[in-house]
Amino acid sequence: MAGKRENAVGPIRSSLRGTDTRSYGLGDLHTSTWHKIEVLPNTYAQKSSKPAVRHSPRPTFRIGGRADPTCRMQRRGPACRARSRLSRRCHSESAAKGHTALGFILHHIGQSEEALKCHEQAAALDPVFPPIWLHFQAQAAYQLERYSEAVGLLKRRIVRNPETDASRVLLAASYGQMGLIEEAREAWRDALRVNPTYSVEHRRKVLPYKDPEDFERVVEGLHKAGLPER
Repeated sequence: MAGKRENAVGPIRSSLRGTDTRSYGLGDLHTSTWHKIEVLPNTYAQKSSKPAVRHSPRPTFRIGGRADPTCRMQRRGPACRARSRLSRRCHSESAAKGHTALGFILHHIGQSEEALKCHEQAAALDPVFPPIWLHFQAQAAYQLERYSEAVGLLKRRIVRNPETDASRVLLAASYGQMGLIEEAREAWRDALRVNPTYSVEHRRKVLPYKDPEDFERVVEGLHKAGLPER
């Protein structure tokens, strides 16, 4: 499973590399190694003699051999502008999903720092993102030992999805790593309240980590809080 996901990294990166960065607003994001190398090879295309994306010329409508002066006015009307905004929104959502998928894979193959950057870019592209994205971001932060950051992300996810068990368990592990034993135990109790059949062993079997030790770090956080493995 991990091998198949790892093989998908290249195609997803290639797809994102072909993005028209001006349309997605990526030029306004923070500068990072990932950002400069993988996503924005042609940012600010006006510095080049050739644009990054070639657009087809606008159609010309003529009346009696003369260009219709109302055509451009109609194109610039409210309906046209609304369609343009909707198109940009759809493209941004598509790119955000691509970054999320790439981040999910990178995390599970042991590249959580790059994964976290992907998730941050996805959230910037689509501010109204699904709650599960917060969990993915927290997983990467946890692996990087940024436990307080993981706690903040997980709390936000629980507010948006009160029925989550996985985020509560990761929250318990984060608290355990921070030495907050009572908070960890409370998060664990809440997870079992939501899902009495939750099993760490089941998660160990189904989560596609390339290195099984990455998942054991979550178990380590639970053990530090004195929580049993179920």
